Formats: sequence, structure tokens, C-alpha cells
Amino acid sequence: MDGAAYHKRDIRKSPRKSWLKADTQEWLGKNLGMVFSPNAAIDTLIQLVEF
Repeated sequence: MDGAAYHKRDIRKSPRKSWLKADTQEWLGKNLGMVFSPNAAIDTLIQLVEF
């Protein structure tokens, strides 16, 4: 591959701070099978993604 942007595209998008909390929680459950507190702050959820 030649390093073009379309070769580097991430197909499985990970949550960002701009995502809604419910969407981040759903992503964590589906993609990582993680268990977390429903009362967890969005910052805490993002840290779980970055582990």
C-alpha cells in the first residue's frame, strides 16, 4: 500500500467525547463486551476505550 488516506481509514470507529453517553455505552457493550456502571461519567467511559 502507498500510505494513502483511504488505506488508513479505520473501519471500526471508536467512541469520541462528542458521542452521546448512550452510544458510547452501547459501543462498549457490543465491541468490547465490557461491564460498567450505568452511572459512569462519559470521561470514565472514554478512558475504558483508550485502555
